[in-house]
Amino acid sequence: MPRNAYVFSQFLGLLPRFEFQRIVDSYSGDCHVRRFKCWHQLACMMFSHIRQEKSLRDIDMALNAHAK
Repeated sequence: MPRNAYVFSQFLGLLPRFEFQRIVDSYSGDCHVRRFKCWHQLACMMFSHIRQEKSLRDIDMALNAHAK
């Protein structure tokens, strides 16, 4: 991992994405999904859990604040 990587990206780097995608495929989790796939949902849930957000509005504001 790069030295200056964000802590959150380091957390995501610890997860085996191939294994996660294999499980999602076995349950057809991304079937009929265009943009917001299971991996993105997991990342949002982890982000909100780390930041201890209390409501959907807090999560939305935090994600929009960090959007590029």
